[in-house]
Amino acid sequence: MVNEARPMLGGARKCKDIWASIRKADFRNEGVLNEANIKLILERCRDQILDLLHLTTPAEILDVFDADLDGMLNQDEQIMIFSLIKEKM
Repeated sequence: MVNEARPMLGGARKCKDIWASIRKADFRNEGVLNEANIKLILERCRDQILDLLHLTTPAEILDVFDADLDGMLNQDEQIMIFSLIKEKM
């Protein structure tokens, strides 16, 4: 049980890092992330995403969070990332 909680240590800092990477990846300020943007986020925050979500590829992230199945994450779907992390905490 202790091992399950360990990745959540520093969760707020990890979320802050992920959020900063999302904002950087959305360099056009469109509020939408495509697979290439998600790949950039994974390159910057692979450890944090793996610790908090256990996801390792852009395809896995899209499978979990792309609610409208359009191949991109809109702002609501991006917020779902952090909502899931909050629920796990």
